[in-house]
Amino acid sequence: MKNRSKNTRNKGHEAESIAASYLKRKGYEIIERNFTIRGGEIDIIARDGDVLVFVEVKSSRIPFIDPIEKVTRRKIVFLKRAAETYLYRKGLLDRINVRFDVITVTYGAGGNIQIKHIPNAFDY
Repeated sequence: MKNRSKNTRNKGHEAESIAASYLKRKGYEIIERNFTIRGGEIDIIARDGDVLVFVEVKSSRIPFIDPIEKVTRRKIVFLKRAAETYLYRKGLLDRINVRFDVITVTYGAGGNIQIKHIPNAFDY
């Protein structure tokens, strides 16, 4: 079980690195990765102009499964709570525009990687 968890974590970090590189190419500034609070983490925190963007990254190695389906209502509630914690700790609560994006990374045959970016995937 430990190996499976470690393998899943490594795949997750790989997808997050792909997503971070994608965002940088799009002109985003990566502020922080893997911001952790009790119960989980925010994968990427980035700046897009004057907007602070909290990014959830999901991946799949099974082509007919859309990774966006892994973003559950429970995960959204957690991400909002984690974002509030981050904003509070940084003294930014009610001082900055915030957005939640989702990036999916799907691994296909022959090393083909498909990235889908969903800006403003859900409201704050």
